Amino acid sequence: MSFLIRSALPGDAAAIETVRMASWQVAYRGIMPDALLDGLEPRTEMVRKRAEWLADGTTTAEEFSTGMGRALMAATVDRAGAAELGLWVLRDNARARRFYERAGFTPSGRARTEGDPPLAEVHYRRAG
Repeated sequence: MSFLIRSALPGDAAAIETVRMASWQVAYRGIMPDALLDGLEPRTEMVRKRAEWLADGTTTAEEFSTGMGRALMAATVDRAGAAELGLWVLRDNARARRFYERAGFTPSGRARTEGDPPLAEVHYRRAG
């Protein structure tokens, strides 16, 4: 499968946020409470923030088992060049952790618990 990868634009923010909410409902089932996941919907504040992030060049991937995530990760790593990359992932999200490890990320040893309900996250890094 081949993908056309382009930089997301601020005008794409609402569609990306909609996909993000749908992907959370699949990816975090069994990790986060069902009631929380079932009530997710795009919020105006997050669409605005995402538009700002896109204006700053932040990349996102929200597809599963299609090759899209790998293609977006490769483009992100290529764009970063020699820069070190870092990300936070839910500690109990084994699928995502495997994905990041296959992309060359390793646990940095940092951890945090945030949110309501509180969710444990671990930090990963990838040398540039």
